[in-house]
Amino acid sequence: MKQFIKFILLSLLFILVQRISYGQTLGAVKGNYLQINAFTGNAGGNTFYNKQWLVRNAAGPDWLTASLHDGIAIDGSFHVPMSTSKTWWERNPYLGIQSWGSGAETYMTLKEGHLSLNTPTNGWVLSSKATVTNAGEYNGIKLLTGYPNDTNKWAAVVATAEDLHSNSTGLALYSSALERIRIAGNGNVGIGTTTPKAKLAVEGNILAKEIKVKTDISVPDYVFEPDYKIRSLSEIENYVKEHKHLPEVPSAKEIGEEGLDLAEMNLLLLKKVEELTLHLIEERKGREELARYCNQRIMVLEEKLGNLSADKPNYK
Repeated sequence: MKQFIKFILLSLLFILVQRISYGQTLGAVKGNYLQINAFTGNAGGNTFYNKQWLVRNAAGPDWLTASLHDGIAIDGSFHVPMSTSKTWWERNPYLGIQSWGSGAETYMTLKEGHLSLNTPTNGWVLSSKATVTNAGEYNGIKLLTGYPNDTNKWAAVVATAEDLHSNSTGLALYSSALERIRIAGNGNVGIGTTTPKAKLAVEGNILAKEIKVKTDISVPDYVFEPDYKIRSLSEIENYVKEHKHLPEVPSAKEIGEEGLDLAEMNLLLLKKVEELTLHLIEERKGREELARYCNQRIMVLEEKLGNLSADKPNYK
């Protein structure tokens, strides 16, 4: 009997609200709202209200600044659109915007085919925002294969918080539930590493058919200039005995600690080859000079031997 009386009272209240709402006008102040419809139903001891309101999104007297807000209220709670109504859907006919949310939070917005999740409409085809409280947390799109037991059978594209204090945000690509590629907030790209220290950092092997390196480093053609001072072989010998590596070439310890710059090393090796070529040219000149000297000496000796033979008495 009590439930029947409650139903009758709610029905009368609904009719009264409908009559009061009918013909009323939405206020012109931003935040004004006007209930225009309501449906009720019971779930156990609770009454659900599906209500519709006209709401004023911005100051103005006409429909250009008004929206239709459809939300849920329960018993005596959640009766204020854009503030407390639950799981609501709002439509703005002038701007062509549809929004979904709960309470004062907007979770999704659709405008002109652009879908925004937890963000205002901003022109992106799809944008998403999550609340991040710790470095390493992320927000993005997760794609699953649909196979049974697919706990690790997913890929994702996510924005990751690298440092809360500097607002550094990176982009990470996942496959098989593991991060594979990271574009750090400073623009560095890492493959197999989440903290790339260079424009491209690879933790592993690289296989390529061709690699071309463009550099602003001076090509060592200056080695062949007449005023270039080249170290003598004896100087190089003394340097190698003391340092255990060629002059200008980094030591094994330096390469182990700082890595190897391929462009600089290739040009440095080219310089050493050019210097070696100059040494070989000088050595060839020395050999040729020595050969000429030896030939001259041989000719002199042969001439002297010939003279000795001519002056020798004939005892026959």
